[in-house]
Amino acid sequence: MKTLGKIIDNTLLVIILLSIVQIITDDFAVIGSWSATYNWAKDWDLWMIIVGFAFDVIFTLEFISRAINALAHKRFVTYFFYERGWIDLLASAPLLGLLSGPAFYEYAFNGVIAIKGNRFVGNLKVIKAIRVSRILRLLRILKIFGKIENVMSKMSQHHVSSVSALVVTCSVAVFMFLTSIGFVDLGENPIIEARVSLTFTFVAIANVLMISLLYGRHFAQNISDPIYVMKRGMIEDDYNFTVKSKKPYKDEEIFQLAEAYNTLWLPMKVRIQSMRQKKRAAQAPGQPQDDYSDLLG
Repeated sequence: MKTLGKIIDNTLLVIILLSIVQIITDDFAVIGSWSATYNWAKDWDLWMIIVGFAFDVIFTLEFISRAINALAHKRFVTYFFYERGWIDLLASAPLLGLLSGPAFYEYAFNGVIAIKGNRFVGNLKVIKAIRVSRILRLLRILKIFGKIENVMSKMSQHHVSSVSALVVTCSVAVFMFLTSIGFVDLGENPIIEARVSLTFTFVAIANVLMISLLYGRHFAQNISDPIYVMKRGMIEDDYNFTVKSKKPYKDEEIFQLAEAYNTLWLPMKVRIQSMRQKKRAAQAPGQPQDDYSDLLG
């Protein structure tokens, strides 16, 4: 069952990456007028409608299945708010209902290619900004950043992905708001619209990657690693490593705690271990031994 789950997760990760590639290439195609310039791309708009519709159906089904599973286990609130189910929702149903779905319906039943669904959203061009919410799915790539120390810890993943989600979500919200009030006027020129969309997409990707790589490493080295060392030192008898102190951060609570761990806890632990060894050596076989483990909690 776990193997099947990993296969599904890896497949979804590939689909997520492909969907982002589709968003980028679609904008490049509009900017370069591929369908009018190249023979091989004469049906490009049609294929983008079909591919976009397929991705949105898959993501919508993924959200529904995860939501149903969460409801069945009475953890929907946890899934939606704390496991970022709201990202799964934003990156699926709105796109299917307002963008790719109507465009696919128009072509399938009327033979008309409504490029990017403009025929149906009318003045609500701001809906296209929702496409950028797919970029938030890049947060799952945090799981494969093996070179970032301790990135696999749940605390690191949670905090780094939360910051990334906050930054990109705020960017999406600001872009949608400015577009809705007419501050950002994309006009009726699809090339200008595609350039704006492409620029925003690259900015969103850059934000996620920079936060994941730079802030993620900073968080791991200055928060996760000290906690990891102290945790092991408190629960493992043979783990007596000290937490490396950093003078620039010596006034921060985590390193004040680490200093107390290094100067108080570890010496006491070493003394208790020494007392245990002496006691064991002095006691005759078969006699009960004193236990100092309660001093270590």
